[in-house]
Amino acid sequence: MKIILIQPSCDFIAQAYGVKRKVRFGHAPPLGLGVIASYLRQDGHDVAILDAAALELGMEATIEKVRFFHPQLVGITALTNYADSVRSLAGQIKKEMPDVTTVLGGPHATYFYEEILQDMPGIDHVIYGEADTVVKEYAKALNRGKG
Repeated sequence: MKIILIQPSCDFIAQAYGVKRKVRFGHAPPLGLGVIASYLRQDGHDVAILDAAALELGMEATIEKVRFFHPQLVGITALTNYADSVRSLAGQIKKEMPDVTTVLGGPHATYFYEEILQDMPGIDHVIYGEADTVVKEYAKALNRGKG
């Protein structure tokens, strides 16, 4: 299965203050996505990680990279301050690639999983808590359901 894992970008400074970004935050690599990718690769999946935040990709550039990879599964991680960006990103992915399964994980998903399933129609499923080993079983279940 082709899987892309996304650390989305979010310009929450501009959203909050209506100005261009004056402050540059340090960026930590998405180590959680790296761990998840390694587990999925052990099971033979073709996995890419897209760190849109580090690459400072806007919505359209992120969608273009997802489209180019042509995944069957898109996994997105998010902190709560990224929720609006994730809603838009997932909605656009679902609009352009309706057959792609989208799943959200990360701290926001852990605390707001019920709200996400109601408020983010672009998200098909939520994985909450520690996803490293759970996502392997999730991918296997998707494969069985599509096979």
